[in-house]
Amino acid sequence: MWVLRDPRLSRPVLVSLLISVLGLSMVRPPAASAADPILELHVEGNHLVDSGGKTVRLRGVNVPSLEWSKSGVHLSQEQFDFIARDWRANAVRVPINQDWALSDQSYLAMLDQVVTWTRNSGLYLIIDLHWISGRQQALPNSGSVAMWQWLAARWSGETHILYDVFNEPRDTDWGTWKGWAGQLVDAVRQGNPDAVCVVGGVDWSYDLRSMASDPVNRPNIMLSAHDYPWKQLDREQAYGFLSDRYPILVGEWGGPDSKTEWAAALLDYINAKGLSYTAWAFYPGGNGFPSLIKDWTYDTTAVGAVVSADLRATAAAASPASSPGTNPGAMPAGENGLSGLFASFWQTNGGLPVFGLPVSAELEERNGNTGDMSSVQYVERQRLEYHSENAGTPYEVQLGRLGVEALQAQGQDWNSLPKASPDALHYFPQTGQAIADTFWQYWNSHGLELSDPGVSYRESVALFGYPISEPRMETNSSGDTVLTQWFERARFEWHPDAPGESKVMLGRLGAERLGK
Repeated sequence: MWVLRDPRLSRPVLVSLLISVLGLSMVRPPAASAADPILELHVEGNHLVDSGGKTVRLRGVNVPSLEWSKSGVHLSQEQFDFIARDWRANAVRVPINQDWALSDQSYLAMLDQVVTWTRNSGLYLIIDLHWISGRQQALPNSGSVAMWQWLAARWSGETHILYDVFNEPRDTDWGTWKGWAGQLVDAVRQGNPDAVCVVGGVDWSYDLRSMASDPVNRPNIMLSAHDYPWKQLDREQAYGFLSDRYPILVGEWGGPDSKTEWAAALLDYINAKGLSYTAWAFYPGGNGFPSLIKDWTYDTTAVGAVVSADLRATAAAASPASSPGTNPGAMPAGENGLSGLFASFWQTNGGLPVFGLPVSAELEERNGNTGDMSSVQYVERQRLEYHSENAGTPYEVQLGRLGVEALQAQGQDWNSLPKASPDALHYFPQTGQAIADTFWQYWNSHGLELSDPGVSYRESVALFGYPISEPRMETNSSGDTVLTQWFERARFEWHPDAPGESKVMLGRLGAERLGK
């Protein structure tokens, strides 16, 4: 019943109709703060260039669920931080639902939240019109034009958003799709004249051959191709040959773990051509769904390991590495002392009560997640790890997953341990466990220093990780039988006879790892 079909309607009229007919609020989300900007992108030739003049390749993942769930599934600041910090991505593509964006105020608030989370994480956000009315459609409609005018105006103050105007055109000819693509780009530009728009091809956004002879003539256009193992047309013929004329985003690609070699070969092609990419998908789908992660602890699938390794390697190549031992802030502590950056990290994030004294010198170890050799140093309760790919960021030093590793060394797979009831207080769906009341206050009041007000949820997760066991009685390495709960990076122990906050003690995982 859309009353917005007349192309002569101006943006103010369309926005007014949306407000009056759909009951939407014109209140905009807060724009990026001047102290924490993400440089806006524009197109120069076949490159994306930021406002500082630097060429940018977008590299990241798709984060689905807002196309089928109004509140999203497991979306959080912590998730986007993980994608940026641990996988070293600089972009995410987030699919959305047109009908909900045009009719549901709570859904708009969730989209605003994603805009804020990605900005906080330093990620470029590619908003993708994925579903229209409860499913994918072959072509957009007049509501798509209205939605882009509305959202682009709503987020016009955001410098990190790109607009993927329609997910996968199909069952149509190039001329029909080209007409719609021009309308959608123009709609975005009415709301945000400087925005970069992403335009795919026909055949489910794979075939861009007609762009060579009959292009969508708009400035600031990035092309998009969705590449999957079943495509018949050679990718160089379908889209790669255009890479010397346009910036190209391989906006979706992926497959099951049986296609790991295919994924690695595609990444080689993408990197050789200098293309941008967002792999599908940072979501534990199962049943043939092209997942990059197995579960909400972010353990990777085989294809996910290929993607995360490439993201880290590309980021490391762009960031000259420093060494923890060369930092002049080295601080003596215990017999071995702490090396430079490890010393400042130890001091800033809790010192002796949280980490204990060092129990090793600086060592070279192979990282179990990345397979790379890196500098580490063990303290009584943890392993401090140096990540050169994160040089100059708060994540240059990170903590080992010693809780998970210690259980594995005992022959226990935390995934197989008994789970808590989802109705339990302090329940974490990421692992199916709930933090015991006995330990909650300590977990919730301690965290790494990430510059959040007070101690935030993500700071606590960064320090301890999620719970991976139920509370249970165990005998520790000192011979004490105490109430114990395991976390990804810690073991919490309850010592009722100890004074004050000391009743909660952290297990000596670092010392135990070294047999000390």
